[in-house]
Amino acid sequence: MNALTRKISALEKNVVNDTPDPAETYIGSTNKEEWELIKIAKEIVGRQKQQLTELEKSQKVNPTVDYTSKVNDILTLSDEAEAIVMQAGHIALQRAFHIFDDTIAFRYHQGNDLNKTIFYARFFWFLSEMQDMLHHSTMENKIMGESGFFDLCKGEQDKKLKVCYDSWREWFSSESFVQWLKSNPFTPSNTKLIQEEVTETEEYNAIKETEQKANERDAKHLKEKCPTCSNKCKLYNKQKNTEQ
Repeated sequence: MNALTRKISALEKNVVNDTPDPAETYIGSTNKEEWELIKIAKEIVGRQKQQLTELEKSQKVNPTVDYTSKVNDILTLSDEAEAIVMQAGHIALQRAFHIFDDTIAFRYHQGNDLNKTIFYARFFWFLSEMQDMLHHSTMENKIMGESGFFDLCKGEQDKKLKVCYDSWREWFSSESFVQWLKSNPFTPSNTKLIQEEVTETEEYNAIKETEQKANERDAKHLKEKCPTCSNKCKLYNKQKNTEQ
């Protein structure tokens, strides 16, 4: 076992399998093992970037050569190196999250567990919606940016955009939030308020659907009774209002 392997093994034993202490998740952490871990992770990623840069230069000189296998070799890490990089990223994320929670989110949830659950449910749903929406917009822009796209007829354009529009939906809606909660269930100590909000949303959507069906039935009945005569329409509406 060489010196680097011994160092990595020691770091894995002391840091990699542990969850970072919340008290040590600030940028100014004094945890020497964490800093050593992050230092080695930066060196690993730095070597990858350097190798990819060199490969990019080679591609410009010989653009017809397939460099896929070389890219895969560069991006493939040993189990030890991958563990180091993943845990360093996890620690950095923990630090950033701690700062965010203490300096920004606290203004909204004020340390209350239930408020915190509601805030982060909405926050992570918002990030998920943004990710999906931007993904669809990027996909749409990429397709429409293809050479000759606007020279095609409307039908051919729609065929190209179908892959994008088939999964298009209304973003940031109540229905979207309910669906996201079902896919990403939160388990706070007290779920009563979250459940009440979901229930109210579902009940509201059910009422809207019932009203829409009633309006469609009324419109159909009115059309069958007096499809062309405006006087009969007025008489029917007046009679309907009187009955109500």
